[in-house]
Amino acid sequence: MPIWGNHEQWPKYTANAITYRNGAILPVSNCGRLTDETHTVLGPLAAAEIRRLCQDNGLPVTDTFALFEARVTWVALKVDIQKLAAMDTAAKEFQRKVGDLVFYDKAGYNIHRLVLRGPDIDVYDSKDIMTHGTGPADKGGKVVSDALMPEEYEGEQHWELASFKHSYPEPLQASVNARWKKWGFGY
Repeated sequence: MPIWGNHEQWPKYTANAITYRNGAILPVSNCGRLTDETHTVLGPLAAAEIRRLCQDNGLPVTDTFALFEARVTWVALKVDIQKLAAMDTAAKEFQRKVGDLVFYDKAGYNIHRLVLRGPDIDVYDSKDIMTHGTGPADKGGKVVSDALMPEEYEGEQHWELASFKHSYPEPLQASVNARWKKWGFGY
């Protein structure tokens, strides 16, 4: 039995030449902790597509942004509350419409939370998103998101952190850090 299971049509690529360079430069990006290019590239694209999707389906969403601090798993949506009122819909019904539309679309594949906000909140400012509650502190708006892996419940971690600090030898880290400002970066 084939290892890949079902077969689908895929593009065919033909290599006409393979070149090399002595002393080649390998452009690489370090994956790991916030924020890397998967967050800064994927997030805004997904958010823009979610805005278009909502608008194309008649939902009063004016702006969207994927929060980098949430590793692009949260998208904040600014809602035009005047148009929302004209829809004459209940909160749960509107939430379901937005959720069903986004979470069942390719644009919402990596999104775990949609944060609906009014016009007084800047969806492009994560501090503005995170510091405004949805009502009294003792009612509603509370969520526990469990980000622990199963083995952490047993007091163990069986992985290596992917970050500059944990993935590279200390002499290399020291060399880079010593030249960081000279290269034009803040520290």
